[in-house]
Amino acid sequence: KAQGSLSGTTTIGTFTIDCIPSAPQAPVLTAKAIDATSITLSWETVTGAESYNVYQDGNSIATDLTGTTYDVADLTTGEEYCFTVTAVNNIGESEHSEEACATPEEMCDVVFTFNDSYSGYGLSGATFTISYGGETEQKSLSATSREFTLAIPSGSNVTATFNAGSYPSYISYVSLDVKYAGGDVIISLAKGSLSDGYSFEFTVDCTPEEPGAAPTTFF
Repeated sequence: KAQGSLSGTTTIGTFTIDCIPSAPQAPVLTAKAIDATSITLSWETVTGAESYNVYQDGNSIATDLTGTTYDVADLTTGEEYCFTVTAVNNIGESEHSEEACATPEEMCDVVFTFNDSYSGYGLSGATFTISYGGETEQKSLSATSREFTLAIPSGSNVTATFNAGSYPSYISYVSLDVKYAGGDVIISLAKGSLSDGYSFEFTVDCTPEEPGAAPTTFF
């Protein structure tokens, strides 16, 4: 009987495996007060989601949202509110997100204005960091980006820090005014006051009769 071996490649057949469709994953939700009676909700886009539903204390308050933010209005100042969100596609609805809570607070619009008397060199590449109540915002400064406004809760203790940029030797030409949107001055730092790493603190007060708030600490 002849014996031998088989070499080469033999194709038996081909086939395709289709994944079983499923509902989306639950979103990641954050909640933040935006004024005395409103909270804004935001979440990351979920792969495969066609829309989103929002719940407050387990009760549906918004459905078929196609964006990733939602504002809740007409709330009571000082009262905590908690929310969840789900993602939806044609297969079904996801599990609820982790609960996110926030408390509406009285807000003040605080305006930070930098001036540079030497063509903006002192601001080029510089940064300004503002921290309050667990929130931190960092702003990039330049010759054309030198003013911004933040809504900060009344009663907040604010820490602000200036860090030099591309031309630290020109910081002496930079001044800073911090005011409420109505024009009342919180602090004014003349040219020559700022330096790399310079920090100061102040307390925000939205009370109309007492608009000013002197800085408490310089360091």
